[in-house]
Amino acid sequence: MNLKIKVSPQEFEAACSNGCVYGEVRRKAILYAYVDLGQEKPYLDRPGDNSETRFRAFANCNVFFAETEADVNNSRFQGELSNQSVIIYC
Repeated sequence: MNLKIKVSPQEFEAACSNGCVYGEVRRKAILYAYVDLGQEKPYLDRPGDNSETRFRAFANCNVFFAETEADVNNSRFQGELSNQSVIIYC
């Protein structure tokens, strides 16, 4: 399963293999995330993708979650997932 992370356009452009991004996981509630990116891989379009949304895919990422943006900025994480496939989008 791919974990989708909404990022700012600046984070999207700056993202690279083995880099990092800050963003949000949007489900029933918003969780803030810091992601250590793994290797970038080709993104395969999926049915239902919005043509105005940009996507990039990364493998073997470590994702750290926090309840607030301030917690992310201060590295106070409440959970983490390792070796995840991540799709960033903006």
